[in-house]
Amino acid sequence: MTFAQPAALFALLLLPLVLGAYVWVQRRRRRYTLRYSSLSLLADAAASRSALRRHLPAGLYVLMLAALVLAAARPSATIVAPESSGIVILAIDVSGSMRNNDIAPSRIEAAKAAVRTFVNTEPKGIKIGVVAFSNSALLVTPPTDDRKQVLTAVNILPLTRGTNIGDGLRVALEAVSYLDADARESPDATEPPPLRAPTVSPTVATIVLLSDGASTTGPNPLGVADQIAAAGFKVHTVGIGTRQFSSFQGGGRFMQLDDTTLKGIASTTGGKYYSAQNAGELREIYGNIAKEHRLAQHYTDITFAFAAIALLFLLAAVTLGAVWLGRLP
Repeated sequence: MTFAQPAALFALLLLPLVLGAYVWVQRRRRRYTLRYSSLSLLADAAASRSALRRHLPAGLYVLMLAALVLAAARPSATIVAPESSGIVILAIDVSGSMRNNDIAPSRIEAAKAAVRTFVNTEPKGIKIGVVAFSNSALLVTPPTDDRKQVLTAVNILPLTRGTNIGDGLRVALEAVSYLDADARESPDATEPPPLRAPTVSPTVATIVLLSDGASTTGPNPLGVADQIAAAGFKVHTVGIGTRQFSSFQGGGRFMQLDDTTLKGIASTTGGKYYSAQNAGELREIYGNIAKEHRLAQHYTDITFAFAAIALLFLLAAVTLGAVWLGRLP
């Protein structure tokens, strides 16, 4: 639990003074009673009125004051609840190496199968977008809650040459941010263009990037990751492929997985890095990421709860005081 106004908690230090004043008043009243009442009448009164009945209403007043102080401090707590809204951008590597079959039936088909399961299990209200990147990146499907549209886009992803992780991240970020129009056509392709304020709250948007190689062109992925972190968005990265596997295509060797960069992207943005060396691991990874939206943690202001508790203590104290004592304590 956290407090927006923690200074208000110092008022709790006054509660011992309140209790001390109550004890002093009770002792003074007892001395007065002993002075002016007969012992028989005092014994009858003590028998008819238990200590609990005499002091419980006052104790409830003290608890009411404590609850009011806590409410004044504006408490908030982490509540675990099903996610009902948000955006997930799936950035998928479609470079030629994704046709390798070290992960059966191939890396790209295993990735598509895992993504389809992810899309079908995401709760209603979550919008999903798809970015494909190879030599450059393209927003295939803008964020939408139309699951059929997303699945169709994933099923027809083509494979081409090159791996541009930086551009894949940039286009994913553009899907939920305003890109500075003056910088969109920047001639320097090695530097990510600046972004304006995000179009959605960073707390409801996540990027999931999958790749099996190293970036061969485009802006530095870690530079784009810095921008994503500055905007407040999170990126989970997934490295796919067995470390022992290598192959050749068109006389050129495929780039090995750059898990160092993928780890750096995730770490910079507050996300997680996952490694998948078979289809089962890949499905499990996307399943774990999907759980973040099924059960998400949110900071919720619970001031009203403490105010309500204070009101209940007040009502209980007034009621018991009137019924047991015939007056307010």
